[in-house]
Amino acid sequence: VYSTLGTANTVSYTGTMNTGAQLKDFTANNMGWNLMGNPFVSSIDWESVSIPAAMSNEVHYIDAGTGNDLSYVQGVGGPGSQFIPPMQGFFVEATGAGTLTMDDAVRSHDGAGTFYKDYNPNLLVLEASNGNYADQAWIHFNEQANVEHDGTFDAHKRLSLSNPQLPQFFSITPNGTYLSVNGLPEMAMIPLGFTAVQSGEFTINTIETGEFANVYLKDMVTNEITNLLNDSYTFSYTAGEPVNRFELHFETLSIDDNQLNNISIYSFGNDVHVNLPENSNGQITVFNVMGQEIISSSVNNESNTVTIKEDGFYIVRVSINGQEISEKILIK
Repeated sequence: VYSTLGTANTVSYTGTMNTGAQLKDFTANNMGWNLMGNPFVSSIDWESVSIPAAMSNEVHYIDAGTGNDLSYVQGVGGPGSQFIPPMQGFFVEATGAGTLTMDDAVRSHDGAGTFYKDYNPNLLVLEASNGNYADQAWIHFNEQANVEHDGTFDAHKRLSLSNPQLPQFFSITPNGTYLSVNGLPEMAMIPLGFTAVQSGEFTINTIETGEFANVYLKDMVTNEITNLLNDSYTFSYTAGEPVNRFELHFETLSIDDNQLNNISIYSFGNDVHVNLPENSNGQITVFNVMGQEIISSSVNNESNTVTIKEDGFYIVRVSINGQEISEKILIK
């Protein structure tokens, strides 16, 4: 239910209000997503809900003010709240068939806004903002978690395109799954994704830093590295650019500027030419504007050429001797 009335108004209900156990069946159809609703006139405390075996711990709902998909993971937290308001529709993810039961024990009159359940030294919360709208990516280390979505410590990132100004910020698993909340064993590097309907200038900063000693953001387009524990990072984004733009590193990074300055990347016809310093060892990878890998080739000499059959914009990433540089090129 969405009201267009002013803030000072009264809504009246007739009939018998729901109490006691409310049962709702779910299935793994439609990619596992099931739309449900809060059947009570009070909020639902997601931390008190008993999660069935065939259902993920995550809950998703739409923020009417921004159009963003907000998520919350039981026992972990997330960009959304643990409290689902009365009459609020929400999505759950299922891996099979089952029944979700909600009774009076899950009801609460606590309001929204409780985003951080407990202090977590292994929790990192990043935010991407354009000054008007923002989106968060949650990352936490837990040795019981998997690197892929496991339904216990993670929440999928459901991209929202309803608000053109809304940034979409998330982490990416090794298999390419987008996550808004990502629980995983301790790792040195995590890929981050970013997209938006409209072009603009955006800033990435930290909301929660836990007890991390190093948090470095690497922009794979500009090759800039920012220590997010000390500074925020502002960048320009053009609509349609590859999603796989950033890397998050938890170890100190350094760039050999002299080495990178000796690299040239350019296109001629359907060929991409990459000229490198002597004794370079590494990889040349080409991505399309959707962030999909098109070509990957080993560096074997100073002058390298890869051929792209389809016209369009591409991102060429060159990794040599432990360093990386990316350039956008046009094939026509």
